[in-house]
Amino acid sequence: MDTIPVDLLPRHLRARMRRIDYYPGEDAQAAIDARTCQVTGGDYSSIIDALVLAGAEHVPARRRK
Repeated sequence: MDTIPVDLLPRHLRARMRRIDYYPGEDAQAAIDARTCQVTGGDYSSIIDALVLAGAEHVPARRRK
């Protein structure tokens, strides 16, 4: 596996990962805060990912044209 120089890491991550500017409503923020903790997987990104994936089965996917 190739090693990425530390100074290029942020650029590399931006190239392969989508960043979403998100301002949760009060209820959504409370749901996120209730699930965050100082253990692996307890950060905001992991919690939001888990909540989105849990809710995704309840929202129909749109077909792309």
